[in-house]
Amino acid sequence: MQLIQPNSRPSSPEEKRDRFEIVSGNLELVELTKVLFDKMIKPLYGDQTTAIERIEKGEDRTTKILFQGGTEVGILVIKSKPNSEFVEDGADKAVEIKTLFVIDPENRPRAGTGTKLIKEAIEHAKSVGADNIAVNCISNKNRKFSFLSETWF
Repeated sequence: MQLIQPNSRPSSPEEKRDRFEIVSGNLELVELTKVLFDKMIKPLYGDQTTAIERIEKGEDRTTKILFQGGTEVGILVIKSKPNSEFVEDGADKAVEIKTLFVIDPENRPRAGTGTKLIKEAIEHAKSVGADNIAVNCISNKNRKFSFLSETWF
């Protein structure tokens, strides 16, 4: 089996525009997601085996990779359907963003990638009838919290 390396997809004319691709059901994108999670998420949050298994099955979450010009630049993992898990926090009928990250952000400062991921999350929430979006943000991840605060609220 050949592993897909991040940023290795060839660009074709139809790939020149920004687009989101759904991971579940696409073995190539599942493998790419594994590589990206190992590179970007595992160093911050530890083992991601369970998350990858859930992404691969696509049972309770939707995973989308954002491509710009044929290159993957971001990942969004969001619950597929609204639930009442966050009703005590005032968020009934909410979908939760499980993971949202920009790939190699140091090479794309202020490129709007994170904003596109947030807008996609909002569109997803609307499409499944959610009234709220829940985001858990670890307090020591100040850069992430600052971005969400500036972008969303």
